[in-house]
Amino acid sequence: MAVGSPSHEYGFPTVLCGRCEGSGRSAYNRDAGHSRCFACNGVGRRYPRGPVADAVAEFSKERTAAARPNAWQVKRGDVVSPLYERYGNARWGVVEKLLVARDRPTRFVGEGEARRAVAWPALLVLEDGRRLRISTDTVLARRGAEVDPAPFVAMALATD
Repeated sequence: MAVGSPSHEYGFPTVLCGRCEGSGRSAYNRDAGHSRCFACNGVGRRYPRGPVADAVAEFSKERTAAARPNAWQVKRGDVVSPLYERYGNARWGVVEKLLVARDRPTRFVGEGEARRAVAWPALLVLEDGRRLRISTDTVLARRGAEVDPAPFVAMALATD
C-alpha cells in the first residue's frame, strides 16, 4: 500500500474502487434506478481485502456492540432508549439507576446440575422519572457510544 494513499475518516487505508474507477457511479446499475456504484457505495474508494477489511469489520462490530448494550451494561448517566424501528420512535432518557431482582431469575442455561441463571427482572429508572420494567438481557439503544479506532487501525497497518 502506498504511503500517500487516502484514508478513511478513522484512519483505515483505502484503495481506488476498481469497479467505478473512483467516480462512485456505475453504468451497470441503471436497471436499479440509480447509478451509484454498489461496490464502494458511491464513495469511489474501498478497503483493500485481507487484514484491512478484517480490522474494519472488527471495528464496526465493536461500534455496534457499544451502541446496543444489554441492560446490565448500562451505567448512571448513559442516554438510552428501548430499541425502536424508526428514529422518531426513540424514547431517550438518562439512566439514574438499574435495580435488579436477583432472587427471581427469568432465564437459565444448561440442564441438571449445570443449570444456572443468566437473566433477572430489572427496573431501569430514568432521571425524568420514567421506570421501565425490563430484563437484564434486554438490548437497549445507547446514544453517544464511541469506540477508539486506534487499535483497529494499528491492527490493519501492522500487516501492511
